[in-house]
Amino acid sequence: MLHSGLAAWMISLWVVLWSNEAFALERAALALSGSDCRLSHQDIIETLERLEGVTRVEAETIPDHLLVDHDGLRRTGEELAAFVNGLAALQGRCRAAVMQSCITARAGPGGALPVPVR
Repeated sequence: MLHSGLAAWMISLWVVLWSNEAFALERAALALSGSDCRLSHQDIIETLERLEGVTRVEAETIPDHLLVDHDGLRRTGEELAAFVNGLAALQGRCRAAVMQSCITARAGPGGALPVPVR
């Protein structure tokens, strides 16, 4: 009886921790503008994908935008845009700005809508 109770407690703890991880994901929509964006598009995507906490970068959904799925506990959309804007190779010829929309709408104070995890 003691072993089954301990096992149930450990499984419950794992489920709670896992579900909290799933709800930390946020999506930032970054609008790209400037003369060098198209030429540097793939480099920007690959650089973002290497950042800790970034799980996915979609570039094909909306023209001249990047949809970045990231750990909202580690990074904000503003930090991602600042990172792109700080890339030395771009020298200011491609700028990123966070777009607030239904994709990135806040769910209330301090939180964004969770990205479903499958």
